[in-house]
Amino acid sequence: MDVKHKRTLNDIRYFESPGLPSEDLPMPHYMGKLFTAPPSSVAFGQLIGGKCAELKLTISGGSSLYLLFTPAIPDGQLRRLEYTAEKWQTWAAYGLQTSFNAMSPDEQAALVRAATFQALRFLSADLEAIQNIADQYQTHGELLRVRLVDKTVRGHRLVVSCEVRPHGDVSRLWLEVTEAKSGRRADMPLTPMRWWVHGKFLAQDALIQGPEIVIRPRKSSAADYYTKGYAVPFRIRIDSLFPPDLVEGPHKALEQDILKKKSIVGHSDLLNPTIATRKPVDELSASDLEAFPVWEFAMDEEQVDEQDETWVKPVPAAEVPADGSSLSVAAALKLANGQVFPGVMFCDTHAGFDIAAVALLTTEGRVLFSRNDSPSEIRRSLKRLGLARQHVFPLDYCTRAPSARTGIPERGTFNA
Repeated sequence: MDVKHKRTLNDIRYFESPGLPSEDLPMPHYMGKLFTAPPSSVAFGQLIGGKCAELKLTISGGSSLYLLFTPAIPDGQLRRLEYTAEKWQTWAAYGLQTSFNAMSPDEQAALVRAATFQALRFLSADLEAIQNIADQYQTHGELLRVRLVDKTVRGHRLVVSCEVRPHGDVSRLWLEVTEAKSGRRADMPLTPMRWWVHGKFLAQDALIQGPEIVIRPRKSSAADYYTKGYAVPFRIRIDSLFPPDLVEGPHKALEQDILKKKSIVGHSDLLNPTIATRKPVDELSASDLEAFPVWEFAMDEEQVDEQDETWVKPVPAAEVPADGSSLSVAAALKLANGQVFPGVMFCDTHAGFDIAAVALLTTEGRVLFSRNDSPSEIRRSLKRLGLARQHVFPLDYCTRAPSARTGIPERGTFNA
């Protein structure tokens, strides 16, 4: 084993063996027979290996860490091995007993994660980078992405990254754009991928050509093979990411008009909502949403006089929670004809941003559109707006608060 040269770590895999390996025995096999392999373990190793490569974390020996779980050494003990089957491998053994198999899948996955970071701290001197990765995983979990491109071009920071999902799930390639002057950010998926490694070939460089951001793939015979079937290079119009009137435009003036007319809510706290404010969800006002951009149902307060299951309370956070149910989230809503309104998104966030309905806050009151509306209900709501369906849908939305999952506002389109 070559311990004199340090190499950037880019791959972590998990193996098992009843004893320690030697050159006169077959190479240990992947974890899964002697020890139950947590379903997410392979993806976790690939994700952390990718983050190590991103941060250029080095270890002495090969660029791939092969972590061997074995009962041949004391439980929880870590040992670097002299064994190696190929020059790119660095082997380490972690003591584990078969009682591991009686643990729950979550407990097993947690142990594999802890053993992985223990091995990294044992093999690498770059403890700051390791802690950085551990902190990022603690924050984002399986939604953490591996950054492939990060550069600033013509006043825009362009970051291309990819998810690393378990086998059978779809991984996606993402583009995040930040305007240096305004600080505005947009985050969008570029493409689903059959395998996350394809991202390394799909995104070699990013540049701006005229009104477009262009993501260029690698150029090689391997890249030609792995990018086959993808629409490369990817091209994204900058103005589609930052529609100016939706982000910072006329809905502000409309909100002030709503507040002056006080036509939506008659409560005394109209202009001064506080964390103690409680009210029916259909009476949320522009001022409520300006003060607190996220509200939730006060399910634990139904015994309070005059309150029922329709009452909501502010969420004391500046972000849209990543695991919320039946939330009311402040947003700017842009109709198909270009009109912009302040509004509310009624949504769940357990698995993304799942919208059940939207409400436009107009000077004449709230206009609600639900995915379950009947044609007659949609016609009644359109009549209140005085607009035809094609002038309203599809409507674009941008939440006022950033997502706790991504750190940026949720953006998209809604159709009733």
